[in-house]
Amino acid sequence: MTLQLDTTIAAYFAAANAGRHEQLALCFEADAEVRDEGSTRQGRAAIAAWAGEAHRRYAAVSTPRAVAGSGADLIVTADVAGNFPGSPLPLHFHFRLGETGIAALSIKP
Repeated sequence: MTLQLDTTIAAYFAAANAGRHEQLALCFEADAEVRDEGSTRQGRAAIAAWAGEAHRRYAAVSTPRAVAGSGADLIVTADVAGNFPGSPLPLHFHFRLGETGIAALSIKP
């Protein structure tokens, strides 16, 4: 069975896994925010920088396994493998979709 993801969320994971940070940032609305590892980044430039740094540090690849929620609020559970202790780990990507892209993303264990 193939997991059906919103096209913007699928594009986010594809760009993240390929290390395409600028393309990843374009999946977000201009004033979107990302919360990860206790920090918040706002705006596409900050999101691209966060994605680039995370890719350099962890070389992580995310494999979405499940999606829950409805409408604009979706939680994608993904197995994330990379250069970090305990790899791979299941992480929960809490997406809030806006009119033109991802409005907010929070990544939690």
